[in-house]
Amino acid sequence: MKEALPVLKQLKATLGKIAILGNHDYKIDKSEEVINAFQKSGFTFLLNNKVTFEKQGSKIYFAGLDDMISGNPKLSNH
Repeated sequence: MKEALPVLKQLKATLGKIAILGNHDYKIDKSEEVINAFQKSGFTFLLNNKVTFEKQGSKIYFAGLDDMISGNPKLSNH
């Protein structure tokens, strides 16, 4: 992940940057390292939460749940 940090930091997104773990992040037991790297690079990490982006009156919603097998997914009404 150290090698990826400079590239991740350079990514630009007008509404924001989001990320979520994939199943391989759990398989190699690097989930905390991956989360920290993305957060240090300006990403909002979606782990049992959501984010809404709005532009010109239109909204798009993104949600991320923890892994069903290796994690602890929690659905919420919020």
